[in-house]
Amino acid sequence: MSQQKNLLRRENREEEALKRTSFRSLFLRSLHLQCPRCEEGRLFEGWNRVVVSCAKCGFEARSREGDCWFFMYMTTGFFTGLMIVAMFLVKPANVLLGQIVVGAVGLSLIALTLPFRKSFALALDFYLEQMRGGLFYDEEVSPRP
Repeated sequence: MSQQKNLLRRENREEEALKRTSFRSLFLRSLHLQCPRCEEGRLFEGWNRVVVSCAKCGFEARSREGDCWFFMYMTTGFFTGLMIVAMFLVKPANVLLGQIVVGAVGLSLIALTLPFRKSFALALDFYLEQMRGGLFYDEEVSPRP
């Protein structure tokens, strides 16, 4: 009897694993700023404003935005570190002009990648929830507390 239950549980876990979205698919969806759940809805209304929920599948995006802060801070720190390394490696003829260029490039890099980084963070949050046995395509999305 217990062997049958274990076999059923294993089969259910295998079926759930087949329903999961691959990390590669989620990464590509984040590059296109699309919903990580259905790949059809848009994640942003405007440049950096996350939609409340996906118009196609109801994925609650804005309520998950708070889960993305750590990833956003870390990636911003990474880009800042790249700019600091660039300042040490490049010796411009005019120091003031070099500082202005590095500052402008750094701010542009951080600002232009912001929606993509946030989209990837939302997709990563969805992926991790999937791995813990959370949301799948055929399940209803319930509001998070």
